[in-house]
Parts: sequence; structure tokens; C-alpha cells
Amino acid sequence: DVLVAADAPGRISARNVLPATVTACENTRGDRLVHLDAGEALVAKLTPAACDALAIAPGARVHLVIKAQALRRLA
Repeated sequence: DVLVAADAPGRISARNVLPATVTACENTRGDRLVHLDAGEALVAKLTPAACDALAIAPGARVHLVIKAQALRRLA
């Protein structure tokens, strides 16, 4: 529901594309939680292979493609 792209997506149907910065990566039971700053704090769950392929690390600039119904506010 939250796709992380290393480069800005080209022509796609999704309308919710946000630039973001990776603030932290957290290992959890075979996945990684990627903490992001897109003007709001967001978290995406990625596989370790995806993180490696996209060079996801703190400070990396990425683009998020988000399905609106996938967002949940955590308080």
C-alpha cells in the first residue's frame, strides 16, 4: 500500500506521490520498517532485499506512492 521508489515515478495512475527522506531503518522478524519524513512521519514495511536494491538507509531521498486508504494515524 506504500511503495518506495528510489527515483521519481514517471507516468502512473497514482495521484499520491510524495518526496520523503529515510530517517531510520528497523529490523523486525524478516522485514524492515523504514521510517520516513514526508512532512509527516510515515512508516513503510519493506523486505531486506528491497531495501538493499534501493539503497534504503537513513538520509536517503525517496518517493512514496501511497494508496490513500492505506494511511493510518498513529498517536
